[in-house]
Amino acid sequence: MKFVVFAAIVSAVYGSVNTTNVGRAPTCYGEKEFDKCLEECRTPDSGATCDSEIAGVNMYWCCHNPTPGCYSNYNDAMSHCSTKTVKKVDDYNYCCQMDKCCHHDDDDCNIGDVCCLDSCDDPLTCTYTVDGCSGKYGELHNCGWDDKYSACTVGL
Repeated sequence: MKFVVFAAIVSAVYGSVNTTNVGRAPTCYGEKEFDKCLEECRTPDSGATCDSEIAGVNMYWCCHNPTPGCYSNYNDAMSHCSTKTVKKVDDYNYCCQMDKCCHHDDDDCNIGDVCCLDSCDDPLTCTYTVDGCSGKYGELHNCGWDDKYSACTVGL
């Protein structure tokens, strides 16, 4: 049951999931799967479609910009983040944090956006409370509480 829930969360966060890659991000592909990486990765906001990544003795091809606001390396995420606040989501993804508000009726929220109250557009001051974050509006965008920033953010 835990795997099904995890797969649903990964699917909601990353979209199409590469389920054959156990132990690495669903947006990473094997050393001989460069063409598959090019085909399945979203068109990046900037930079290459796929980056090479080394994990131990294995090499992978990972989507450079797997979702809006997220990049496969810290430097690219930092250079595209107006708040200069980047969080390492997993071994392959770094996402801008606290950059934009996501309201319950928005269709285009990105990982790291702050789940904000409707009456406010400042991600630094408009976050849901801890309780609101786990409520029905927080669930709409897969919001979760981030203790480091004391904010309710998308994709946690």
